[in-house]
Amino acid sequence: MIESTFDERVKQIEKVIDKHPELTQVLSLYKDLFKAKREIEEDQNKGLSLSLSMELIHSIQEKAWKEKKPITYFMDEVPFSMEKVLKTISLAVNVLHKHGLNNKLKNVDMLLRNNDLISKLIKAALRNDVDVYVDVSNNLGIDPALLSLMFSIVVQPFLEDLSRKVDKALLEEWFNTLCPICGRRSYIVKIKSRKRYLICPLCGAEYRIEHLLCVSCGNRDPYTLYFIINEENPAFKIDVCMKCKCYVKVIDENLLQENIPKGLEDILTWELDKVAEYKGLIRFNTYH
Repeated sequence: MIESTFDERVKQIEKVIDKHPELTQVLSLYKDLFKAKREIEEDQNKGLSLSLSMELIHSIQEKAWKEKKPITYFMDEVPFSMEKVLKTISLAVNVLHKHGLNNKLKNVDMLLRNNDLISKLIKAALRNDVDVYVDVSNNLGIDPALLSLMFSIVVQPFLEDLSRKVDKALLEEWFNTLCPICGRRSYIVKIKSRKRYLICPLCGAEYRIEHLLCVSCGNRDPYTLYFIINEENPAFKIDVCMKCKCYVKVIDENLLQENIPKGLEDILTWELDKVAEYKGLIRFNTYH
């Protein structure tokens, strides 16, 4: 499958905005943040100062498979270009200011002057180390969710590229609720070819899981697992666990009426969140 160019992906987002004017605000923020990482997206090394060999990637992949832990957990040092990182973060900060999030970005200038701290946050973004964000947030007064967002933008192109380079067998045989690439928890399930896949919210990896499984608590009891269908769009439904009251949103690829651009699965199924909220269900908090 041929990957879309950066400009093609921007146009896809713009078409979605035109088709869904009720989502203009959130989609405009998404588009502006996406455009902030153009340099890293279009960089052959995806923001790294040097490329990682396929031999190294496969070696790390074998360790991940053997220990059933995400690949980034075995990456002690990933050589990002500080110049590209600083430029991307600065652009992301400008976007957040533009969208009225100034009050949550206190002391961000102090962060941009501290390369050691930036390197620490990049490592945290690669491994989804929430404690680091909380610690830095407490020290600088920057909202931890926005810290996570800014540094996720920096590492996302690299992680997406990594997810494309791993052996497909890893994704097909993973059967674990944590993403095999970056360790995130997913709240979106895709059904295709009668198989069930979780879609990582950051790297986009689609990794297979069991059909009868609550991805929150691990419940496999069919009598306490059920689903809610969206009658207006049968391609969308909610999988619910009665034990933990958590849910995930499900997209049946075979029933889709329109293509969903990569990365917009969560936004374009927002109505399912409304239904779940009304029923008192709990969505995964991906920050935690």
